[in-house]
Amino acid sequence: DECEDLYVFWKPGETTIDKSRLTKSEWTLWGSRAIWQIPSVLRNDNHPAKFPYELANRIIKLYSQKGDTILDPFMGSGTSALAAKDLERNFIGFEKSEKYYDVSIKQLEKSNIQIKLDY
Repeated sequence: DECEDLYVFWKPGETTIDKSRLTKSEWTLWGSRAIWQIPSVLRNDNHPAKFPYELANRIIKLYSQKGDTILDPFMGSGTSALAAKDLERNFIGFEKSEKYYDVSIKQLEKSNIQIKLDY
């Protein structure tokens, strides 16, 4: 079985999730459960550590709001960038591997996402 660990840290007394961003069913399935059941990607065809779009989508929706900027220091195949754009967030991604940089750029171009590159 495959599983991903996700740790969320916050200061005592601070609210980390604004429930108003979620539908009632999203809160029931996502916000109030310690374990999520998300199917794995069917194949890691272009990156060995590919994770499901649904994982990025949930995390971004839970912990940010429209117009926020999402930072991904390990862009990989571009999954978090796709989810960020679908949720109307800005996105900044870094990728040190030229191979995976090319993979992520192709993925974003295929999804018609406007890209501003900075080398």
